[in-house]
Amino acid sequence: MMNTKICTFTAEGKDQFRELLDEMRLETNSSRSYADFWGKFESTWHNLLTNRNLSIPWGEEGSIDISNSGRYDTKYAIAEYLYSKLGSLWRNDRALISGNEELWSWISCFFLETLSATNSNRNIAKIHARHYYYYSVNDLNARGFPNEYRNIISSAFTIFAHHEGTAGKSLLNTPIYSLGDGCDHVLSEHGFITSKPILEVIDHLCPEDKDQNMRRLSAILNQFRLVYDLYEMTAEQILEKLKRIPEYKPLID
Repeated sequence: MMNTKICTFTAEGKDQFRELLDEMRLETNSSRSYADFWGKFESTWHNLLTNRNLSIPWGEEGSIDISNSGRYDTKYAIAEYLYSKLGSLWRNDRALISGNEELWSWISCFFLETLSATNSNRNIAKIHARHYYYYSVNDLNARGFPNEYRNIISSAFTIFAHHEGTAGKSLLNTPIYSLGDGCDHVLSEHGFITSKPILEVIDHLCPEDKDQNMRRLSAILNQFRLVYDLYEMTAEQILEKLKRIPEYKPLID
């Protein structure tokens, strides 16, 4: 556990973080105990965060304290904590935060002890695809869109920050240890997370991300964009349209 000031990676730091993730992932392709995993990688991880050739104070904002000693088992919990640190900057000059590769990769690395677990018991370690931790605006998915939305920490913060935790709770109240299928599909529709009405509809109809219900709803809402001016509609107006679909009608009436 560590208490420090928020930093950003240097170019060399980003490269070494990417290499560390690839090595970690190989180690967790088969079941690996959390204690053994971190026994192997902790010193390398710690050096990434503290070596001034790899991590440097974050400009004028380098005085912001950060700690990874808390228990953040959900995306909501970690987003709420980060918003308490970065919320004023987000409100006043979000360009400093949004799309900052060096910042979000560093913050993801800082919380890697949490992200590499598979559950709150922290008995098994697991590293998923690199883009869940390494933040890049140039790494493209199969549809040709940047994978930046798949960064677990950054996406959780962005949802929380846009609405100060009042919408998107069905996305945020999910385990921090992976992105989740439903979150992935909602986040891939980039305008959805900035629209409070759309997130309120998802919260209403999919309070839990299970049985692919969030994936289906996301696909339906995406189809609505071809017919309706979705981003100008209220949550009530969207729900009224969705009542025509039998599976949603009992949840809306």
